[in-house]
Order: sequence, then C-alpha cells, then structure tokens
Amino acid sequence: MKKISMHNIFKSLKNLHISKNAKNSTIMLALISVVVCIAVLINLLVGFIDLKLDLTSGKLYTIGDTTKDILNGLEKDVSIYGTFDNGEAGVSEGYGDAVYLLEQYEKYSHINVEYIDLDRTPGFIGDIDPDNILDIKKSEFIIKCGDKSKKLDAEDLFTTEIDYASYSVYATGSNAEQAFTGAIMYVTAEMTPTLYFASNHGEADLEAYYSTLKNYLERNNYDIKTLDLLVEEIPEDALAVLIFSPQSDISAAEAKSLEDYLINRGGNAFFIIDPLTAEVKFNELNKVLENYNVALNNDVLVENASGMYYPMSQYYLIPKLQQNEITSDFYAKNYQMLVPGSRSIETLLNEKEEVKVFSLLSTSDTAESLNMESEDNNEIGLFDIAAVSRYEKSNIDSKIMVMGNSTFLADEVVGTYGQTGIDFFVKMVFWMNDASENAIIEAKPYDTGSITVTAQMQKVTSLLLAVALPLLVFGAGVFVYLRRRHL
Repeated sequence: MKKISMHNIFKSLKNLHISKNAKNSTIMLALISVVVCIAVLINLLVGFIDLKLDLTSGKLYTIGDTTKDILNGLEKDVSIYGTFDNGEAGVSEGYGDAVYLLEQYEKYSHINVEYIDLDRTPGFIGDIDPDNILDIKKSEFIIKCGDKSKKLDAEDLFTTEIDYASYSVYATGSNAEQAFTGAIMYVTAEMTPTLYFASNHGEADLEAYYSTLKNYLERNNYDIKTLDLLVEEIPEDALAVLIFSPQSDISAAEAKSLEDYLINRGGNAFFIIDPLTAEVKFNELNKVLENYNVALNNDVLVENASGMYYPMSQYYLIPKLQQNEITSDFYAKNYQMLVPGSRSIETLLNEKEEVKVFSLLSTSDTAESLNMESEDNNEIGLFDIAAVSRYEKSNIDSKIMVMGNSTFLADEVVGTYGQTGIDFFVKMVFWMNDASENAIIEAKPYDTGSITVTAQMQKVTSLLLAVALPLLVFGAGVFVYLRRRHL
C-alpha cells in the first residue's frame, strides 16, 4: 500500500490550482480568438458588399429620389472629371462631401467618375475644352456628355457664409447633389430652356443682388441671359421673359413687342414689380397684363393680423399660400416666406373665357392697402401679393406670373431667412416649362448641433469626473484584489 503524505496532498492541490488557471486562460484565449475572427469576417463582408451607412442628419452622402429617377432615366453616357490627383486628394482639399457623394452616382451604368492630375496629364484640358471656354483649373469638376460640358467649382458645391470677425469664408452646407444632378441634366438635355431678364429700366444687377437665384436656376438646367426689349426681338428659344424689379415703366414699343411674344407666339413672362413712388406708374405694363385679366395696383401693403408679418415691421409680410391646382404639389409643406414690402395684384372683373387667374399668395382680410397717390383710396381687406394667369386660345398657350415684390429673392433676404422664396419662384418656372418631372433638390446644411450646459449641469459633471469616477475605479480595483486573494 502506497503511503500518502501531506507533502503529496499539497503538491496535488497546487497542480489542481494551476490546471484550473490554465483552463480559464485557455477559455479566455479561445473567446478572444473567436471575437477577433468575427470582427475580421464582418470587416471583410462589409468591404466586399461596399456597405456604408450615412448617419448624418441631412444625408450629406446619400442621393435623393429625384436624382435617382434622373440617373435611372439616362440614355447617354456622362463622364465626371475631378481635377485632383485622386479621390483622397479631393478629401484633403475640403471636397470630401463631393467625393463621397460621387461614389453614389458612379453606381449607375451611364455615369463614370475619374480623377485627373493636371500636372501629370497636361493634354487633358485640350481634349476636354479645346477652345478654353470652361477655363479649367485645379480642384474643379467637369461634367461632360458628347459635345456639352459644364464646370463646377467650390462656389457651386457648397453654401458659405462670411465670418466678419476674421473675414474668412466657411462652408455651412452642401450643394453637391443639386449641382451634380443639375449639370447632368444640362449636358444630357437636347435643349436648355432660356430665361431672358429684361434690362435698361433700372433693374438691380442680377449677379450682385440675386446671385443665389441665378445659380439655383442654372443648376436646374436653365440658361440665364439679358435682353433689351427696345432694340432686340425676343428670341425663339425663350422659355420666358422676366420683367424683374424695374424702376420705370416700359415703353409702348416694348409693350407691343411683349404682347406679340405672349399673345401671338404663346410665350411666357414674369412681372416682378416692387412698390415704388406715386410718380412711377406702370400704365404700359398694365395694358399687357389686361390681356390676362390682372393689374398692378400703385400701393404698398401693411399687415395687421398677428403672425402674418415679421415682428416690429408690418410691411414685412408673411403671406398665406393659396390652395389651387398650381400650388397643390407644395401646399401641404406649409410654405412660409418673408416678403419685405409688396404692392397688391388685382384680378379684373371683366372675365374672359380664354383666361384663368389663380391667386398664389395673399394677406389676411385685415390688411391695409396704402395708396401711393391718395390716402382717400386706402382700403382694408384681403389682397393678393402674387398670382398667375393662363391664356389659352386656339393653338396659343401663354402663362404669366405677377408679383408685387422682388426683394424676397434677394441674396440678403435668402441668406438671412432661408430659401423658401426661391423654392416658390423656381416651382413657378417649372410650371411655365411644363416640367412636372422636375423637382427641387435642396441644399443640405451641415449639422452643427450644440449642447447647452447649465451651471447646475457643470457642477454635477465636475463632481462625477473629480469624485465619483475615481471612487468607482478605486472600488473596482479593491473588488478585483480581494477576489483574487481568495482564489
């Protein structure tokens, strides 16, 4: 019989303890290996299927349904060239949003995206733009289809603001989707609709005061040109003529030219006329408008209903959008826009079978019309600020829009109060163009959300970080120490 000694017993217990620790370590090592393998497999799978999630609140890196419909409907090949070394260069130069977004475009069969280093490929500009019309430089995008090309730069791709403290410009949002999709529509379109802005009546400079509107229209595949009605005939390619904030009436000859274009040729027009002074009357313009059963009143409106004017200024109107067949597609969005001073638009009583008038924007029924010529003609009631009219007779189909204010489209107003006014105006352009398939692609603002921390929250956070967290770590350490002592 083998003798059992205390020494052998202690040795066996020690070996048992070591075996137990080794077993636990083996299990832990196996679990770690499994977790690492799962993580590697997940990364490989995600890379294989190119899965990316856009978690930004404004979906900066996701194209919308409008763009998807346009890309799905393409029948021509479109090339998008970025004049960077490669995609990474674009990211490092602040074009990350555009580069990432283009990855979504490239998934469509008719879209090809390529990055060009102009220093290494000096012949690129000569091939793409032999006449140097686009003036291609570094850090730009060129969209090309056949013989048509369009260039986009930082001003087209981003919305910006000026920090007047440092006089530096910083990006506040992305226009990339709007710019790329608009450029694709432009280069693939058989014809580009042209809007002619009438000149020589003291109109404000479009580039200086309405550049946001101009850029918006161009991104939606509209050419913008100026026209002197007194010496130039309205071209055949005109989608519409815009009489935009004139400081004086048109001449009888210009009125005749407009009437011929509208009534005989089935043209379209916008009459955006600000309230001026008693001396400035638009008699000739009203003769043209009479064909459409509308007229400009020589007044300025004051709103008295609470909530329908900007605080501290009853001349700054927040009009009500009227519901009808013209506004049906965006009425539900509860459009609210600021109109800083407006004259009223009158619908004439002599109804005509060939003419239909629709109110677009109106005041409350307690607003006041201050007549420019005589206080005796002041009135209280509901007034139209904007209206459209359609003239249909035989083979003629002509549309006009009349509005008593242009400032709602000015850069300063849009930059301060938002672009609802521009959205509204562009929808009227779509209506004139019978472009029901068009839809506005809005800019995507950067989410710069902030957290407001009160004094009480600061105290609680300080206590948690300075006292509670160290105690928690210390307590966890003591617990682990005591537990290991008893193993």
